[in-house]
Amino acid sequence: MKTNSPTILALGLLCTAVLPATAQNRNTVPLFNVNPGAGCTEVTASGDYAYVARGAAGIEVVQIAGAGAPLRVGTIRPYLGQGNICITDVQVVGNTLYASNDVPNGGPVPHTGFFMFDLATSPVAPAMSGTITWGAGPLYHLAGSVHNFCVDVVAGRSYAYMASAISNEVVVFDVTNPAVPEYKDHLRTPPASPGFSRGSVHDVAVKNGKCVSTWANGGFVIHDVSNIAGSYLDMQAMQFVSTVSLINYTTYPNALVYHAAFSGDGNTLLTVDGRYYNGCRSWDLNSITTPMVPLVQTGSFTSGTTAFMHNIHVDGKYVYLSNFMDGCRIVELLPGGQFREMGRYDTTPTVGGSSQTGVWGVFVAGQQVSPVRRRW
Repeated sequence: MKTNSPTILALGLLCTAVLPATAQNRNTVPLFNVNPGAGCTEVTASGDYAYVARGAAGIEVVQIAGAGAPLRVGTIRPYLGQGNICITDVQVVGNTLYASNDVPNGGPVPHTGFFMFDLATSPVAPAMSGTITWGAGPLYHLAGSVHNFCVDVVAGRSYAYMASAISNEVVVFDVTNPAVPEYKDHLRTPPASPGFSRGSVHDVAVKNGKCVSTWANGGFVIHDVSNIAGSYLDMQAMQFVSTVSLINYTTYPNALVYHAAFSGDGNTLLTVDGRYYNGCRSWDLNSITTPMVPLVQTGSFTSGTTAFMHNIHVDGKYVYLSNFMDGCRIVELLPGGQFREMGRYDTTPTVGGSSQTGVWGVFVAGQQVSPVRRRW
């Protein structure tokens, strides 16, 4: 493996972009295959460890640095021995591991939609440092049943943007102090209008004061959250004082938008769609005029198979796409928002189709990674 080549974590498969390819791969070489078991969704990495979301099994910890092959070294399982757990998304910021819990309200344990763990105590068995739980405080129910989320850091404060299936909104909390999370705001889609389909909130990405939320069957929505710190809940009047504004809503025929990510310079938005023929699209963020005027699409990329895309990870000029039964695709984002395929690796070369199995999430480790996120 070349030391300057990125290592790609693609839900159990570790590979690096280096060499020429076969029908199964192009410019990628498999390094290791670590199988933590069924039910894997998202993956992230920090330092010597990768963290894999595994639904009811919790979070698998895999050591990815040191001598020998990567090794499963631990499992983080909130509420051990009890139900109502489905960890679907994970992210590390600083010394905190964040995880979302995607289960309906109710169950044998308090319904917690969001977990926070202190990696400074241990990267393998970290102490739980905070939760956001239904019924634990005023309006905390808004953060119940969290499918995906994004943590953004502004002026030294950490804000968690959570796609809540209970409220069908993006809910925002200040999680700078995990032990005392503070509700900040909730972001909605535009009111009903001709041709508008609200859909279901699915994922969220934040960069440079812009929050993009994706809505299955409803396109994507952009809010200005540059002054999110100013939002607050007036406890006496029990009403919101919001500093957030809607700046754009974009959709297109047969839209089923799963995930979005920003280019490194923040001028281009990338989205992936749950219909294989829609693939990955690029949008000019400088084309925002009024909220209901769609962004200008600048490019598109499909794998040429019936497998559909799920998540995006951006590192510099390269875009890494989890493409389910088609594996992982690596494309270069060219000036003007065009795409050029640079690499691929199909984890199931003998099986195709549009099943929601295969590569669900992808993350790049082993080099400086830009703060662009995402995930189903």
